[in-house]
Parts: sequence; structure tokens; C-alpha cells
Amino acid sequence: MKSDLRNELGESYEATLAEIAKRAQFYDLEGRFPTENMQLLHRNGLLAYCVRKEFGGLGAGPGGDVGLYGRIIEDVSAACSSTGQALAVHGTACAAINLLGSRDQIRRLSEEVVSEGAVYGFFGSEPTQRFTKDGGRPGYDAEVRRAPGGWIANGQKFFSTNSMGAKRFLFFAMSQADGEQGLAVPIIAVDAPGVKVHDTWDNIGQRATSSGAVDVKEVFVADEFMLGRPGAFSQVSPVLLSSFQLTFALELTGIARGGLDFTIDYLKNHTKAPAGLPTLGHDPHVQGRLGEMAVLVEATRAIVERAVQAVADADRDPTLAAIAHRRVLQAKIQASDAAIEVGTRLFQICGARATTRRAGADRFWRNARTLSLHDVVDKQRAAVGRDLLGLEGDMGHVLASDAQRTNTA
Repeated sequence: MKSDLRNELGESYEATLAEIAKRAQFYDLEGRFPTENMQLLHRNGLLAYCVRKEFGGLGAGPGGDVGLYGRIIEDVSAACSSTGQALAVHGTACAAINLLGSRDQIRRLSEEVVSEGAVYGFFGSEPTQRFTKDGGRPGYDAEVRRAPGGWIANGQKFFSTNSMGAKRFLFFAMSQADGEQGLAVPIIAVDAPGVKVHDTWDNIGQRATSSGAVDVKEVFVADEFMLGRPGAFSQVSPVLLSSFQLTFALELTGIARGGLDFTIDYLKNHTKAPAGLPTLGHDPHVQGRLGEMAVLVEATRAIVERAVQAVADADRDPTLAAIAHRRVLQAKIQASDAAIEVGTRLFQICGARATTRRAGADRFWRNARTLSLHDVVDKQRAAVGRDLLGLEGDMGHVLASDAQRTNTA
């Protein structure tokens, strides 16, 4: 399934996706950060997709072209979902810098991405994190405190995507400094004294995302690397966090597309033909199942595209944020179900030969199952149901509470 961005970004875009797809099974088996893919994206200008155009990027993401943001993440995820997740997290970090940073910060950090191919992380999850019964996060345990010329950061993070490949990461922590209370977002270099990255990611899926643990102990952060003032994140969080959650729907949709592409290729080139038929693909029952899978994927893409447009609308008009929240939840639910279903159905279509390790077909289900657990989908289903019934409960908190609640701490 070719991307609709070929005309916009040129033939090299399709070639880049094809090269990434060729390495997808290798990175899945190796379980290591896809450095070569990120370098390839850099050489072709795609690593800077969320860098502003004035600083040499493509201008995608919140505060820019949300549609382009969505299409690139989905396309790369269809080629290799681990690379898609790595790119999405990096892009979210760049978008946060664009929305919160000073012009000097934006220019300096954008230059690192454009010129050096720097990759960024966006670390919020904590091993000690707690949630309220309705899914909100009451706060972070990570903290920053004032020091001469900057801040001292302490805390532990896990599920830290890009931790083994990033140059810097955004670190979500609480500040209790006089007059500077709330959620703070310092930018920390991975090689800074006091930072220790643990290569602990050994999950069944998304194996190349390097989503392990990071310890930050008494790390000095100069004022020039504090992204905005503590508490400022709440001013941009609704759309930024909606777009972050949207990336999971886009990645899962990419996995479903990748599974469909795998199935088509397998039927054409790798199956044993039944008696009396040129290929397995000539079996009417197989054709019917394949058609059913294709309809599921296209329906999912339509729902996710509607969510992308809603986030773009809310980016321009914050009064539409609630609609964007609803669309994103619906997209995440649909994409989670579809990706897992495609990962299951492809075996029913391709048959027992597809279960060999050499075929690598199992990665689609494993990746979908792992990524869909990032946030509890049943919680999101309930939020959609409450909204339809007009019952008490804020749908927006499912996406935005991480920032909104912690900024009132």
C-alpha cells in the first residue's frame, strides 16, 4: 500500500520507507534501537519532520501541519512499527520544544536535529506512578529544585522510548520552588553526569524502541535548558497530549497496514499453491478473507484520519479540544482492535507456513498487542460511553490529566 505523500515528498520518500521495511524483521529479532533507520530518516530530511520550516524542517506536528505529522508516523509505522514509535516520540519532543521553548531554544535544538541528526526522548512514565480511579495521574515523583544558574533534577522514569538512542530527553518533574511551582520540563543530555540509562526493555513486541528505564540523580540543568517556566505546560498540554495519544492510533494503524501488506506479498510470492490453482491467492475463500481485512484497515484509517483533522482543528481553535479528545479516543480504540485483529487474521489467510520464525509474521500481532497496552483501552471505551450518556466525568482528563493535574499540585 503506497503512501499518498509520494508526490509531496518525492520518490526518495517511498525508497526510504522500502529500506526501513526491509530491516523491520532484523530489528525485531535483534531487539535494539534502529539507529540505521533513524540515520536514514535524517539523511532524507524526515527526522526533522516536526522542526519548523524556518529552521530547516518540514513543519509538521502541533503548531504546524498536523496532517503531515499523522501521515508520516503512519507510513513509517507501516514499514517498521518500532521505528515509527521512535520517530513519533522524537517528533512529540520537538513539538513540545516548538510550543514551550524560547526562540533561542527552538533554534539551537532544531539545529541539532537538522544538522546532526539528534534524536530526542519524552520521558514521563514512572515505575512508582499512581492513578486515580478514573485514570488521572495525581502527580510525578520526579522533582527539580533551584540551584545557582539552573536546577537540580532527580527521579526515575521507565517506558522511556529512545533511551538508548537519544541525545537529549524532556524530563517531566515537579517543582516546588517559590513562585515557580508546577510541572517542569527540563531538557537533559543522556550523557550528563548523574544520568544512567538501563537497557531493560525486553518485551514481546515493539522490541526495537529502547523503552527501558532511566535514573536521574542530582543532575544539573542550566536555565537555558528549562523548557518554559514551571507550570507553563498546562497552557499547551491539551492539544499536545491529544497529539501524543494520537500517535499511538497512527502507529497501530501502521501495524495493521503492514500486516495487510505482508499478507498480500505472502500470498503472491511465498505460499504453496493448492491443487488445481496457480497460487493460494486464487482460492475464493482466501480472497474473501483478504478483502475483509482490507476493509477493516481502510475503515480504521478513515476513523484515524478524522481524529487527525480534529486535532488540527483544535490546534487552531482551542475551544474544539473536547471534540479532538473524543475523536482521538475513538481512533485509539479502533486502531488497537484492528491491529490485533489483522495480526490474528493473517495467519488464518496465510496458513501454517507463515508461523515459521523465518517468515516473521508473528511480529505484527506482538507489536500490536504490546503497543495497545500503553493505555488501558477499556478505560477509553468507558470514557466514550460516559460522554454519549451525558454522565459526569471529564473525557478530556483521559488524555490531558498528566499535565493539567500536575500543574495544580
